[in-house]
Amino acid sequence: MADQNQPPSQEPASTDGGSPHEALFLVLPYLSVLELINVSRVCTSLRRAVEDDDGILPACLILVDCINVTDDGLQLVVSNNPLIAKLHVPGCIRLTPDGIIRAVKTLSDDNSDCRLKSLCISNILGINKQHFHSLCSYLQSAHKLGDTATSNIIDVDICPVCDEVRQVYACPQSSEKGKCSRRGCKLCIPRCEECGRCADCKEDVELEEATLCSEVLCSECWLHLPKCNHCNQPYCTKHAYRRQQQQDGSGGGTGWLCEACHVKANEVLEHGDDDD
Repeated sequence: MADQNQPPSQEPASTDGGSPHEALFLVLPYLSVLELINVSRVCTSLRRAVEDDDGILPACLILVDCINVTDDGLQLVVSNNPLIAKLHVPGCIRLTPDGIIRAVKTLSDDNSDCRLKSLCISNILGINKQHFHSLCSYLQSAHKLGDTATSNIIDVDICPVCDEVRQVYACPQSSEKGKCSRRGCKLCIPRCEECGRCADCKEDVELEEATLCSEVLCSECWLHLPKCNHCNQPYCTKHAYRRQQQQDGSGGGTGWLCEACHVKANEVLEHGDDDD
């Protein structure tokens, strides 16, 4: 006769987890790349779902100033993700022009629904006119574009002044004589980093160097930018993150210091403490 005080026996837990809940498959399109990688490691069915569902493949590959990215690594990513629409690799100095061309060719060949709508390759070393024309030919054939339509896709062009492949800018300045038509890279035509106006588009606009970040600014933009409390020099908007905020004793903000003045101020404080 069984002991009534004995707790009822329990079935041993199953070691087989079974299939994932159907709800897990519904949330896959909303997960980040890191989360998708972790989910694909859970079980075979989830890994297959991640690999086979085109709807959750990354549509953007943005790598800015990544010095460890290689041609083979880029090719592996684009081969496994044929629906990439944005390929941005500016400043990835280990990439070569041939590696970029191979990646664009992979995204364009045998793909009637090529989605590559944006290609950023500025500051990639060694790109010449032959490389540029090869990239344009793949983009034109994939999108059935005309000869000039690729300017809206790729961020570099052939500078009409120096005939080199660089980022080419158009002056936004308009006057009574009409819009300024000067186009060229920054090395050929100095431009204000803030407003983009070139040196010759307006007689009363003078360009000068913002000494804190070595960018060129026009006098109007220089006057409107916040200045360092000590040296009275500005950072351009692109380098505003270098500002070192100053606070008074009550915790309220009283402006900012540039990096050089911030270091000098700290040295003065340290020497003052040593004297005490």
